[in-house]
Amino acid sequence: EVRARRIPSWKADDQNVVGLLPQSPVASTEPDELIKLIPMGTAHLRITAFPTIAQ
Repeated sequence: EVRARRIPSWKADDQNVVGLLPQSPVASTEPDELIKLIPMGTAHLRITAFPTIAQ
């Protein structure tokens, strides 16, 4: 598990395809959450890179 924050402006489209990675660092006022990263072959949403959050 890792700490993460949601980025409300980064969304999947109607085919569950996520757009380009936002330019880091990204502003987010969302609270920290613990998320579990699972192996890519077993996930419905596949993310290979994550943006960083601005401090």
